[in-house]
Amino acid sequence: MRLSPKPFALLGWLLFLVSTAQAADPPTAPAYPAAIDCIKELVRMDRCQLLDLYQRAEPGPIPCGYAPGRNIPNPGHRSTAMRSALMRMTAWQGKYFEPDGFMVNRMFGMKTNKAQIYYGESWLDGKPSLILDYQDTSRMWSQYRDELREVSPGIYLGIMYQRDCPEPKIKTFFAIDARTCR
Repeated sequence: MRLSPKPFALLGWLLFLVSTAQAADPPTAPAYPAAIDCIKELVRMDRCQLLDLYQRAEPGPIPCGYAPGRNIPNPGHRSTAMRSALMRMTAWQGKYFEPDGFMVNRMFGMKTNKAQIYYGESWLDGKPSLILDYQDTSRMWSQYRDELREVSPGIYLGIMYQRDCPEPKIKTFFAIDARTCR
């Protein structure tokens, strides 16, 4: 007695479909573009790496309290880490996020330069970002606007823009660590 090949072919196709079907993934935590453990890692990156990391990140929640920070001047240059450490000791140390929708920089050990906080479009890529805008809150810093995105849980990468004609220019990069907000 000879068996027809059709039932075996059908069985083969069913086994193939079952073996290639993917199960639904369980819900996961938000995806972050990189595993960043501390803001010092961001200080060591070059401009292209920082831009790529920023563009792949999401805005994240608005931090609360004081978040220490590091300026990232001239990313990728051999003097960046040293200049960043010097600026942290002398000029800019981080940001205070107030519950009233404002942020105040910590410079020279004091609260200075207030900015309004809101979610808006990035000047870099048009995607959502956490915006820190000084235009209506600080005469001295009104020509600047910061954008933040969370690149790792509680670690934010920021871009500081200078309002310039015909379009804004990136002035510097910075990072804040909101994991230990006080």
